[in-house]
Amino acid sequence: MSEDSIRQLEELAITASTCTQCGLAETRTQVVFGDGSPTADIVFVGEAPGRNEDLQGVPFVGAAGKLLDQLLGEIGVARTDTYIANSGDNVGIGTASPEEKLHIVGNDNITLHVE
Repeated sequence: MSEDSIRQLEELAITASTCTQCGLAETRTQVVFGDGSPTADIVFVGEAPGRNEDLQGVPFVGAAGKLLDQLLGEIGVARTDTYIANSGDNVGIGTASPEEKLHIVGNDNITLHVE
């Protein structure tokens, strides 16, 4: 990932943190953006943050995150050597309207996360 791409990712994180373009902004505690090394060779993309992720602002910190950490450890990879993101940055995507899901999944979020 180039320095320009890393800068764009940082700018996207700032933009996402204040986004109110859909109703999910009303249900979140905070935006859950990516976590880890933006230059990682290993990238995980989940569907959307859950309650634990929303409270901590970090993806994959609930039960699935604990399992992921365990599995990474078993293959000798540190979580910090990966990049973890979601297709949506707000809790509640599972109950989002089709229009809200289109906004979330249709934005440049994933592209910039994994570019």
